[in-house]
Amino acid sequence: MKIFIYGFLGVIALIGSLNIVNTVQTNLMLRRREFGLLQAVGMTMGQLRRMATLEGVWFGVIGAFWGLLLGIGISYLLYDQLNSMEGMAFSFPVTGAIISCVFALGVGLLSVQGPLRKIAKASVVEELREEA
Repeated sequence: MKIFIYGFLGVIALIGSLNIVNTVQTNLMLRRREFGLLQAVGMTMGQLRRMATLEGVWFGVIGAFWGLLLGIGISYLLYDQLNSMEGMAFSFPVTGAIISCVFALGVGLLSVQGPLRKIAKASVVEELREEA
């Protein structure tokens, strides 16, 4: 039974992390022209990298927040259903919540690295010429 539950949780975690990666990468790649404009008016690549990294971390924070909120609600609902049968006390899995939050922040942080490499290699002039 544990193998089934952990396998199911793994699939859900994979889908959630791919969702964060897809959202962040699509967002950054669609804004290449904007990044070219920011570089043209004086933003350095380091500043651009920091801005995009913070954006990825922000997506991770939002994902961790909503995941915790929904996780607490679902945990309590499951506890409420099982409490009538088993008579056990409610205990929130703090370790699992911390691991999930760190994982969400890591996925958000790592998801910006690919688009940032593409943006760093691109020419500012070519980004500005690109039609929207």
